[in-house]
Amino acid sequence: MQTVMLAIMIFFTPCVYGNLKNLKVIKAELSSTDHAIKVQKNELLRVENDLGSKNKTYLTTINIKRKIREEIYKIDGRILELEKNVNIKEEQLSSIMMQFLASNMGDHDDIYAEVEKALILDGLKEEVEKFQDMKNIFSNLKEESSELTKNLREYEIAESDVFQLIKELEKEKSLRFEKLTLSSEKRSILKKKLSKIGSKKKKASGSRMGKRMDTSEFIPLAKLINWEKHKNGVNLVGHHGADLVSPRSGKVIYVGQLSAFGNVMILEHDNNVKSILLGELEAEVSKGQKIKLGQTIGKLRSSKKLPAKIYFEYRLENQTFLTDNLVAKLKNNKNQRIKL
Repeated sequence: MQTVMLAIMIFFTPCVYGNLKNLKVIKAELSSTDHAIKVQKNELLRVENDLGSKNKTYLTTINIKRKIREEIYKIDGRILELEKNVNIKEEQLSSIMMQFLASNMGDHDDIYAEVEKALILDGLKEEVEKFQDMKNIFSNLKEESSELTKNLREYEIAESDVFQLIKELEKEKSLRFEKLTLSSEKRSILKKKLSKIGSKKKKASGSRMGKRMDTSEFIPLAKLINWEKHKNGVNLVGHHGADLVSPRSGKVIYVGQLSAFGNVMILEHDNNVKSILLGELEAEVSKGQKIKLGQTIGKLRSSKKLPAKIYFEYRLENQTFLTDNLVAKLKNNKNQRIKL
């Protein structure tokens, strides 16, 4: 049976030294990764803040542009209307001027003619002043429109610049988020490796049995005749054809043979714990199959249909054990423990 234990250990577990060495390397790498994640989160936060500020500036610029366009539209409308009025006023001045010239050609001794001429001249002066005022307003509006158009162009350039910055920040954000995601995934992988290897302190402390497995479990042989504890495992004896059951829920990871030790079944449970059955058995499950607690997984088989014997143990990495619960169930069995 010592040869069997050695064969299983070589087949399924790394050496202790390798685990401890890997543990140190993984912890150092995990610490480095945690620091990288902290830095990357800060950088991502900075980029997001810059992006928020630039987006706000961009929206403000668009709003100012809209207001300038509205103002230009109003001023251009006034310019068109004023231009039309200037043309009308110019025609009116031309008509008054013609009247004034015609009055100069009349009788200069006629007092009424002189009065009429004076009135025409006064009206002409008044209309000229109005015309000049209109032209000044027209000119001022043209200048204002030109200045607003210039401002609009500046804001359009500013909008283009801010938009380009936003694109660059979005790209930077995407890259930094991708780096953070990769670092987080790496951290998750390292955490799983740590959980799998376990710390040296955790391995050495506490009860190996109660802490490694849940107490809800079955004796792997349904109808037990006899049993004998062997080192950290147990030999179980039952009748030919008796059911073998899964001690816990999990998955079948191996079904086959190991040299002269008979048929072998290896089941994987929670927390990387495995259960191993070998000897006079016939498997009724296959590799990769999921199994439930207490599910029939095989039968005892002996060539002469005499009582058959199998060996059973739990294994966590390179250590074998039985749980307190399983040992208690064996001791409570009606059949006496005997030497096989």
